Amino acid sequence: MVWSNTAFTHEADYLWIGRLMLAHWLHGKSWPAGYAHRVLSGSPVIYPPLGAVADSLGRLGGARILSVAFMVGATILLYLTASSLLGRTEAIIATALWGATEPVYRLTFATYDPMSVFLVALSAWLAVEAGWRRRRGPLVASAAALALANATAYPSLVIDPVVIAFAFFALLPWIGARRAGYWAAWFTAAWLALFSLLITLSGTWAGIGFTVLNRKVNDYQLPLLILGDIARYSGFIIVTGLMGAAIAKRAEHPCTSGPTRPRSSPLSGLPWHARMA
Repeated sequence: MVWSNTAFTHEADYLWIGRLMLAHWLHGKSWPAGYAHRVLSGSPVIYPPLGAVADSLGRLGGARILSVAFMVGATILLYLTASSLLGRTEAIIATALWGATEPVYRLTFATYDPMSVFLVALSAWLAVEAGWRRRRGPLVASAAALALANATAYPSLVIDPVVIAFAFFALLPWIGARRAGYWAAWFTAAWLALFSLLITLSGTWAGIGFTVLNRKVNDYQLPLLILGDIARYSGFIIVTGLMGAAIAKRAEHPCTSGPTRPRSSPLSGLPWHARMA
């Protein structure tokens, strides 16, 4: 798909504004801030300049290869996360399911989506590392990665509750429910503070207001059509996930002595590559 067709409107907008942003930083030239905030659903100072650099080196193909690199990185992080939680076999299955989904193929275009997906995957992996290590350092980095993902693409805000819940359940077996809840709340506060700081420093509150809070959509799609698209794009993954959760729940052995705090793992202090070995 890298060289299969010409740039569509969104790609052209991001690469063009990225070039203008670089010219503004390097040479003090003006750039269409008002236009950028109206058409970009992400901060114009994060992905567009990166995409413009890749575009200047390899034209549109170079910018799309950058997106492919982000998606490959997200896939690697998915494997590392699943292998830490479940094991190598499960990680391979999860990665294969992820790589075979239709949205993955569409995320090779030169837009903000691949970078944001990579940062969300990085946030999830760092949350798992925080649980393994029982340290807040990786959790701080996880909050920062999630905040940067949201600043890169504002629509990624919808995944934040899932990431926060994931962080809680990733921490739960290692530090107990009470501390996991406290750490998850702390993670949420850190994410909110870092996201607000990023948007303030980049001066893009106007973009959020226009494209997210006060967005006006001229067209209208029937709910049945939207649900049909969800079923076509993600139905298999949703059904597979629900089946896996049901099977895992039935496979659990009931605890006869009441809930106890999970025991420490002898591998918890080791890095991921040592644990996998």
